[in-house]
Amino acid sequence: MGGFGFGFGSRSRRTGSTLPAALPAAGLDWHGRASQVSYGRTAGHDAGTDGDLFLDPVNGSDANDGTSPASAKASFAAAMTALKALSGDRTLRVIGDGVKIRGTQSIDPLAFPFANDGHLKVAGYGTDVPVFTGAIAVTGWAACDAGDAALLGAAKVPYVYKATIAKSALAHGEWHALLMTEADEPLDLAQKRSAPGSERWFFLDDYDQMFSSGKGDPVSFTVDGSGYITSATLLGVVEAYSAAQVMQAKLAVHTYPNLCNFLVPIGVAGSTIDVAANTAKPETVGGSKFMLVNLLPEMHQGGWGYYDDGGPDLVLYCWPRNPANLADGIEVAAASRVLSVRGDATRPVTLENLKIAMASGAGPADGVGIYINASQNVTVRQCVLENFSHRDRGYGAFHAKFSSNVRFEDVTIRNCQMSYGAFWNGASGANIGYDNRGLRLRIEKTSLGVMRCYNQQRFALVDVQVANCCAGPHANPVNVYFDCDKVVMLGFMPEAVDSVIDGYITNSQSSRMLVAHSVFRLSRDGRAFYDQSNLPPVTQPAEHYMLNCWVPHEGDRVAPSGSYNGISVGNSAQQVNWLVANCVTPGITQIGGMVTRKSNVLTKGTAADPSELLQTDLSTLHVDAANGDWSAVPGGPLQTIPAHDVDSVITQFEAWMPDLDLRRDGRGRLWGPADPGIGPFGKA
Repeated sequence: MGGFGFGFGSRSRRTGSTLPAALPAAGLDWHGRASQVSYGRTAGHDAGTDGDLFLDPVNGSDANDGTSPASAKASFAAAMTALKALSGDRTLRVIGDGVKIRGTQSIDPLAFPFANDGHLKVAGYGTDVPVFTGAIAVTGWAACDAGDAALLGAAKVPYVYKATIAKSALAHGEWHALLMTEADEPLDLAQKRSAPGSERWFFLDDYDQMFSSGKGDPVSFTVDGSGYITSATLLGVVEAYSAAQVMQAKLAVHTYPNLCNFLVPIGVAGSTIDVAANTAKPETVGGSKFMLVNLLPEMHQGGWGYYDDGGPDLVLYCWPRNPANLADGIEVAAASRVLSVRGDATRPVTLENLKIAMASGAGPADGVGIYINASQNVTVRQCVLENFSHRDRGYGAFHAKFSSNVRFEDVTIRNCQMSYGAFWNGASGANIGYDNRGLRLRIEKTSLGVMRCYNQQRFALVDVQVANCCAGPHANPVNVYFDCDKVVMLGFMPEAVDSVIDGYITNSQSSRMLVAHSVFRLSRDGRAFYDQSNLPPVTQPAEHYMLNCWVPHEGDRVAPSGSYNGISVGNSAQQVNWLVANCVTPGITQIGGMVTRKSNVLTKGTAADPSELLQTDLSTLHVDAANGDWSAVPGGPLQTIPAHDVDSVITQFEAWMPDLDLRRDGRGRLWGPADPGIGPFGKA
């Protein structure tokens, strides 16, 4: 069977309907050709073994000089001190696959006592992938007993273990935002959800799993004179638990404007929970929604919870997947940040073949794996960033703030709770980010968006594969916001049915954006790409291009006639103009401005140019879309209709960003913009 290979199969968690079966032929385009793109870190990547200094946390000694593997240093602090004495280009090799360097670390040649010029590289030794982690191991686990039944429920006591940890060892006091792992995989915080599906998620802000009046659950809120929530009622559910059990929980509430807040119970009466003073207002769209988190009787195998008695220690509970892991395999994210990095024009920094893991935060710049601030010339390649959590809305596993020429290449990001995957964060004036790149990335299981980009110029995202993201409120996959100028998004690809669970790609207040060879799934309201340029005007010419993209016609997500359907662009107030050419989409909505449409194939909307084709019968386009085969029909419109020449657009962006290869399709094959074909995969 031919097809895309990220097929829209299985059961949709968002709508409850059945979509076509997943495709077995992973990585094919609709012409049946294999992909030439590799996403994320390459398994077995060899970073080399040459170096100026060596670190071996298992076999080294800080008394050694560190100049060879046999005389390696033992601690990262000692290795960095030794690096300060060296000048010129310097490489630190870290020996040991999976060896853990714990705590918050800094790689900052700008802060050395004497600022020697030269390239500083920190890399794994050969194929070793050492781990920089903000986690601490939790030990001293003991089986629960009858004394724990009041919180856990008697039925759970035989399976659950408990330990204590000093609160002072943790970066913040928002215990629900702690992340606990077993053998480096997240455990679920105990929670009561509304009819969870077959697949459980560790995300606490998965609003589709909340009880909701919009889907018939008996949920309601009371509010004060300012509209802030004072209590929540859930008939037939709250009554099943004791007051002590509910008082240890928190309410994860879908609040206005499309956020998730965690409210603290202060009293329970029947089915109603009174909550502490807050500034949360119920979300007005889709009904009242909330679920109970840290509700200990709901713990399951592979779950955890906590009990705070107000003392100096926090009691942790765990129902392990494998009790053998209790000896040394249970960890919590204790640090708010793992690695801070800075470089500049004469002191660039490279990280290679590293894993950065386990941070938890309450502040906006916390819960971060790699933090790059006011910096230049930092490259992160062939790395993995995993297991990050935030109190409500974190900036990402990777956060580049007020920085330029930051390259993020061949990197995998996974498991980000209440957090984005990556955040390139600039500001107006001197703090705009220039020439930043995200290349060949794989981002999976981030409950907020895949990435955000603010105030960036000559910025590029190329070959980004996403899976199982955007479960939380306000979770658009990609936001390009606030005076971004000269932006390329090429080869954005969802992988599977639940990849990009909901939300749509957005542009706002940005200019000169090229979106090409990408696949965007419809959100529940029918939008896949949406121009939100409705705030203060952009400062650059607002000319944008969407070329050779595809919005699959998934029947249960296609909105009724007259609604947004697929691509919605343009804005009259700011004269935001677009060329949309050679795309396949249910429809194109002109919000305002000038939208030029050429050689698009529409599966529901209305053709607006003689070069466009309206084809509502999917069987003329795809071999068997109803059963998951999205292959192009041989000799059909996807292979034969004339495409619009876009060579002049590509030539202009090549002049702005000459380091990019823009003459290839969404699977990495050679592509000619003068004869571009239809959709993201070029001509057959």
